[in-house]
Amino acid sequence: KVIGPAAHRVSPLGNGHDGVYVSGGAGGTSIGVLAANWIGTNGGAGIRLETTAGTGNSIRGNVIAGNDGLGIDLGPQGVTANDAGDLDGGANNQQNFPVLDAAFIGGTQISGTLDGAANGTFVLEVFATAVCDASGNGEGEELLATQVITTNGAGHGEFTATFSRTVDASIEYVTATVTDSSGNTSEFSPCTPATLLSTTSTSSSTTSSTLPSSTTSTSLAPPTTTSSTSSTLVAQTSTSTTLQASTTSTSLPPPSTT
Repeated sequence: KVIGPAAHRVSPLGNGHDGVYVSGGAGGTSIGVLAANWIGTNGGAGIRLETTAGTGNSIRGNVIAGNDGLGIDLGPQGVTANDAGDLDGGANNQQNFPVLDAAFIGGTQISGTLDGAANGTFVLEVFATAVCDASGNGEGEELLATQVITTNGAGHGEFTATFSRTVDASIEYVTATVTDSSGNTSEFSPCTPATLLSTTSTSSSTTSSTLPSSTTSTSLAPPTTTSSTSSTLVAQTSTSTTLQASTTSTSLPPPSTT
């Protein structure tokens, strides 16, 4: 089903309030478990389980994006903080949400933790989203990974989820929900990274250190009578002749005895 956008999923036709509203003790509902719903562009939450809503309301596999409020809102309006041991009650027992790695910089995997009921089994769903709520918590625009996680006797669980594609943390965030074995789905976790990473483009320039080459020839062309070089060589020959003359002119006639 499409709730909010037009049937072609482009034009916004959202409600002025919540997209899906559950109250009056309603429980055991299934929202998107068997087939994804498109829920967006609503003035309130995408899916709101009011304080009087019951438990076991499973919210899985949906496309939830572009709502003014939270993607999923349990109990009192706004983010419901996690509590130790997840002992609180109310709508979906106010199931604790997972916490994703705040140092996430993109890629194909993400790690995280869940602190909730002891020795529990949960279905984790990880989503990509282009925009987060002003609170910092996400919505679920594209399902990236689904896996089962468990908590130990202290209620602590750790996981590493592998995505169906590479996530670019400069243009999209990652967020997640868990659903316990009784069908109670949590709100979306805080987005990671908290702020989209900046992108830098590096341009390289090549500076040529090659200077115009010059060729020096140590061979002189043979002298010819038709070039200026020949004239110079002739002059040098003339100088040589002068030196030769100077050498031969050192003999003087013997002095006369008369």
